[in-house]
Amino acid sequence: MIGMAKNNRVLVDNLSVKCDSDMFPNSLINFMNRYKFYADLLDQVSEGIIIHDSSNIVFANKSLIQLFGMNAVDEIIDKDVFKILETYLTYYREIDEEICRAFHHCTFRTNLIDRKQGLKKVVVKNCSMFFDHKEYKVTYIRYYYENENFTVYDEVAPKEVVQSSGGYESEYLEESELNKIKYEDYIARLIPILAHELRTPLNILMCSIQMSDIYIEDLSTLEKNLHKMKHNSVVMKQNCFRLLKLINNIIDSTLLDAKAVILNLKLYDIGDIVEDMVFTISDYVRENIKDKRIFIEFFTNVKDKFVYLDLNRFQNAFLKLLSNSFKFNNNGDTIYVCIKESNLTNIEIVVCNKGNIIEEDDLNQLFERFSAKKSNLAKSHEGIGLGLFIVKNIVELHQWSIEVSNCVEDTSNEFIIKIPIKGKEIITAGDDNKCNYEILEEELLQKIKIEFSDI
Repeated sequence: MIGMAKNNRVLVDNLSVKCDSDMFPNSLINFMNRYKFYADLLDQVSEGIIIHDSSNIVFANKSLIQLFGMNAVDEIIDKDVFKILETYLTYYREIDEEICRAFHHCTFRTNLIDRKQGLKKVVVKNCSMFFDHKEYKVTYIRYYYENENFTVYDEVAPKEVVQSSGGYESEYLEESELNKIKYEDYIARLIPILAHELRTPLNILMCSIQMSDIYIEDLSTLEKNLHKMKHNSVVMKQNCFRLLKLINNIIDSTLLDAKAVILNLKLYDIGDIVEDMVFTISDYVRENIKDKRIFIEFFTNVKDKFVYLDLNRFQNAFLKLLSNSFKFNNNGDTIYVCIKESNLTNIEIVVCNKGNIIEEDDLNQLFERFSAKKSNLAKSHEGIGLGLFIVKNIVELHQWSIEVSNCVEDTSNEFIIKIPIKGKEIITAGDDNKCNYEILEEELLQKIKIEFSDI
């Protein structure tokens, strides 16, 4: 039975939904009348579900009430969603609220504070839904099982939880303040860099559009200027890719920093993956970046070694590593890519950039965020300084490692990705779980165009 309760709530059995009469007086009531079946269905699922408007909670199912150890739905409806979540989930105690609100679309593993049984691991997923032209957020919480076949980014290890007269509270004030300072410093450094990096491609786009307009206005010379218009089109596309790379880097670095990246791990032949990328990049550079006159060579003695990896993330990281080497390579020099087995302990992916020595001070900060703006090596090059930061985080998310060093004898530097040979990290041919890999050339070319757009 559906009826109108006090303080603008619609009650459907044990479900409770907040109805804002100023925004849509009867629409939510009509929705519940028409789709009561779905509301009942949400009340039957074992996972906890919260629906909110990024501020107040408008719906919670019975499983969520039980999960949080509450007695009634009235304890949560109309409450601030982040105040509720930080009370019961340690992740929200360790991160600044502004970041939570800005990037509340993550999936991550955290700890539920159970008043009787202590900390219990849970998976939290967030998504969006629209109703009557208004966006709502859905937060889904369930227990995490140790044998699950997917990887999530763990939160920072929670601090000791102590019981006080006001309930369970965490000693997180100092950490929260530190996160706030870290976030404010990140924004303060990002904005001027971002302004500069946006200005250059936007100026080129504006000039190209103005030139195209001039060619179009003079119809008598339009045909003669077609080749110039085509050149303008190529320039505009390249700078659109450059803007897209900038946006992607900001999004990826923010998600990685917020520990909100999930890996879709499958078994791939690591040699085939790297070889396909190297030769596709080599063809692209030879045809499209002719003025650099840079060559790339590939060697391997590794065959039929299958590695659990996220193909999309690995491709992005490797392309960033290669584009960085191309950017700082001298004209006419060669980049060497090698896959080898090292002392039966690691499989190593080595990228050797001939003709370039990295200063010792730069080596120590190369994988830091905004390193390009602090590095003497990068002063004459464009870039926001997030590429190698992303590479390192993706590599470590796979539980691998990456290091960089100079080879003074032959004037070169080496980036080495180390994949440990242990357990199920490396599997020989014949495993039934291996993924049949076929290179999607158009998709890979699109990624290459984006990553190499500022060279």
